[in-house]
Amino acid sequence: MSAEPPATPAEGSPSDGLLDALPALLTDLAAAGVVELDVAVGEARLYVRQHPGTVPLVAAVPAAAAETSAEIEEEGLIAVSSPLSGIFYTAPGPDEPPYVTEGDEVESGQVVGLVEAMKVFNEIRVEVAGTVAKILAGTGQTVQAGQSLMRVRPHAAPVGGEAV
Repeated sequence: MSAEPPATPAEGSPSDGLLDALPALLTDLAAAGVVELDVAVGEARLYVRQHPGTVPLVAAVPAAAAETSAEIEEEGLIAVSSPLSGIFYTAPGPDEPPYVTEGDEVESGQVVGLVEAMKVFNEIRVEVAGTVAKILAGTGQTVQAGQSLMRVRPHAAPVGGEAV
């Protein structure tokens, strides 16, 4: 009696396609903010979970978009950052005007953009009243969590008081 080699997946099977697509899939999942995924194709199964507090599978912010807090403080500007990875939109709809443009006055809590992640549109709100100094991300641009979307010059604070 001869021993047969263990069965291996046939070339072109669903598991081959899944393994070939794995690097791109992991990148897309991290960019979309997915923290857990369980997929089965035939006998192949993929289970991915990002543990809280771990570094995402993708670099946090592209070098061109990275800013240091010193650069922002130096100019006296406050960064409005994306709280999650997704696609940034400057307007509520394609045929509607943008929420804000450079030079606009904004109030604390005002919606200044949207980030779409997993078919959910998340409002981006400014934390301080001021003037929009620079818009750094454009409509349809993929953004990462923590990436600066725009900069706001806060209103001057009166002596002994808070910003107005």
